[in-house]
Amino acid sequence: MDRRDFIKKAGLAGVAASGIGLLESCGNSSVGRADSANGDSQTEGAMTYRTNNGNGDKVSILGYGCMRLPEIEENGTTFAENATIKARAAAESGYIGVGDDSGLEVDALGGAPGVYSARYCGRHGDDEANNDLLLANLSDKEDKSAHYTCAMVIAYPCGKEICAEGYMYGRIVNERRGNGGFGYDPIFVADGEERTVAEMTEEEKNAISHRAKALEKILEML
Repeated sequence: MDRRDFIKKAGLAGVAASGIGLLESCGNSSVGRADSANGDSQTEGAMTYRTNNGNGDKVSILGYGCMRLPEIEENGTTFAENATIKARAAAESGYIGVGDDSGLEVDALGGAPGVYSARYCGRHGDDEANNDLLLANLSDKEDKSAHYTCAMVIAYPCGKEICAEGYMYGRIVNERRGNGGFGYDPIFVADGEERTVAEMTEEEKNAISHRAKALEKILEML
């Protein structure tokens, strides 16, 4: 589901019926404020959408970097805690915030790398080293089952919060395959597939991904 689909579905769900606003998941976190029907947001980097609430409202979606808010410290011990930290940072500044956190959990490794997925090797964002370490740690394990987890949270300035988690189950393979995706995608094969996630198209991945499933659950709660 892309950004416009989210806005459309959320609008139909009546999220903006009071003119408060709509949100979408966009990387680590997003925030939104409703503009009047006669004006667009003037914030640099904002995206503005017209809602389907029947009032002609428009909503601006801002990436966290546009907000000039303090750097977020992701010090939670679960995906849900980290997603909540991000969403609350926006909500505490008067915005409706969406935060998400995700990673890979491997059964034979007790759920590792988990919340440390992006820095499993000790350096943040080094996908090659993270994959090397994971394969090394699994080299003597028969059980290769694993799953991606995504926790997504919507936080409102009034204190209300909505949280949902989505999962993509599968297994780790011993050799990298494919050039798409990122992170552990070259060594992860989803259930019902023979290709790694890195061998799938972006559309195919998005249709079954943990983020898509978390988003669908969030939409059902709105």
